[in-house]
Order: sequence, then structure tokens, then C-alpha cells
Amino acid sequence: MMSAKDKLECDFSNWFPKFRHLTIKSRIIPLDLEFVEYLKSDSVYIPGMKNIKNEYDVDSDDEESDSEQEVEIRFESLEADINRAIEELGGSVFPKLNWSSPKDAAWIAFNNTLECKAPSDIYLLLKSSDFIVHDLEKAFEEYDHQPEIQYKLVLRQYLHSGLYPSLEFRCFIKDNVLVGISQRDVLNFYPHVVHNKQDIQTAISTFYTSFIHSKFPSSSCNMSLTLDVLDVFCNKELRVLIMDFNPFSQTTDALLFDWEELYSKNEIEMRVVESNEQAACAQPQFAHNRLPKDAFDMSNGKTLDEFISVFDKEIKKQLEEL
Repeated sequence: MMSAKDKLECDFSNWFPKFRHLTIKSRIIPLDLEFVEYLKSDSVYIPGMKNIKNEYDVDSDDEESDSEQEVEIRFESLEADINRAIEELGGSVFPKLNWSSPKDAAWIAFNNTLECKAPSDIYLLLKSSDFIVHDLEKAFEEYDHQPEIQYKLVLRQYLHSGLYPSLEFRCFIKDNVLVGISQRDVLNFYPHVVHNKQDIQTAISTFYTSFIHSKFPSSSCNMSLTLDVLDVFCNKELRVLIMDFNPFSQTTDALLFDWEELYSKNEIEMRVVESNEQAACAQPQFAHNRLPKDAFDMSNGKTLDEFISVFDKEIKKQLEEL
């Protein structure tokens, strides 16, 4: 069983102070218990927005028998901290908690990205993400004990140009040796990545040797092996930035490798999607986290309030037809 210490080392607030000059501008906001409990709850209410709660009496013939109640919840101190951070980071951010970002919930945002310009944007993504629920409830289920955790909201500067998915890579480090680099977006074929593969590998390898080697605590998989996972971005000028550190665990995707072969590798290998045919064989990311198709269709092009209203009416209609 893995040590909880390894997971804690990958907590954003633990590695960011040491490597802040090598990553995107970010702000860390501690979360109080009340907001954490809100994120864990089944409630779909979004703080700071008009939320309508409908209660239906399905046994009544009276069309006016449903009651409508406005629900308002606010986290004023947190909202002020978020607004201040958004302003300091240029007006747009993308959120995460200690370990995970709500990237599985990007589909629910109006532009299908994690870009947030207001607290309500952040709340919606966090409440819609299975990854966030995992951070809150199951982060240490594979580890030797459950430590006390201070949950934090991390807001990172959203760069409108330059952070292309095609140039994000996952690095696998065994016993302080970089043994694998995988393209992160395995659903698409990018000819420019294939064309520049060797240059990208050299840039990432040099970056690791110069700035990361022996500076990040290694995760102990067993008594004789250590393995770390590092996500980076390499721009067109071959400048490398740290995106995140990940623990070695079943919840960390090996992408174009598998864990068994990584155990045995002793020298670097880089893998990218080499053709459209290879990309077509990949499984869609986070598909299991989406709404049922009917609900997804109802949400298309609507605001959150409009979607809730349509969804409530559809549920009432189906109940009346029973």
C-alpha cells in the first residue's frame, strides 16, 4: 500500500512555492468546512445565483399544486477572495483543488473550457466534477492512512493563447531518471508534434535535468523503486512549464504507456499519436461523467437557470405520465 506522504507531496500548495518560477501564475485560497460540505452535498444550487427549488405534488390534479421556492446561498468571504484573485490574474482563471482540476466537467461550461471569469463559473465546474468529488471523499482510499487535509481552491491564470492541448505532455520518472514522455491528448493526431518530436523530447529532458531532478520528493512504490509523474507544457519556442505533479497510483493515467513497462524502462522514450487511425482507437475522455443524452440535449445553449427550469418541467411531465 502506498504512503499518504507521497500523495501529500503532490498537493499543489506543497510543490508550488518551490517551483512557482517554473509554472503558471496562481493563487491559493484556503476553504472552510462549510464550503467543503457544500461541494460534497447533492445540492445543485450555485452560490450567488438565483436558484429555484420546485416541489411537486404528483397526486394532485391541480396544475398549480407545485410550490416554488427561491433558494439563496452565499459564501461572501470566499467570493471576495475569488474576485480579488481573478483580478490579480488578469480576469480569467481555471480552478482546481489540492490535486485535481474539474476537467471532466468542462462540457457543462458555455465554451467547453475551464475558463472562469466569476465565482459562479468556478462553483458550477466544481459541483459538476467527479474528479473534485474524488479529491474530497476518496483521495486517500489507496493509501496507508487518511491524514487531516486542509482543502484549498487553486486559481491559475488562464492563458488565451499558447496553452494548446497538443503541447501538453506527461513525464514518468523512475528512480530520478526520466524514462517516459507521453502526449497527453491521445484523442487527436497533431502532425506538428510528430514533426518536432525529437526537439520536444530534448527540451523536456533538459528541463527535467536542470530544474526538477532530485528536487521533488520521490513516491515510493515499493522498497526498491520510486516513480514520479510530472505534467508539463512545451510551447512552440520549446520553453517548458510545469503544469502539475501527480502521485503514482491507479488514478493516474499512463496514457500511451502502461505501468508494467514503465517499471522496467531504464532510458527515455517519447510516445505521441502518430496517425489519425491511432487517435481513432482512443477512448473519449471523461465520457462517463457526462449527463444522460436527454439531459445534455436539454442543456444545449441554455443558462443554468434556464436549464434547471426546463429540467424541472420535464421531470414533472414524466411523473404525470406515470
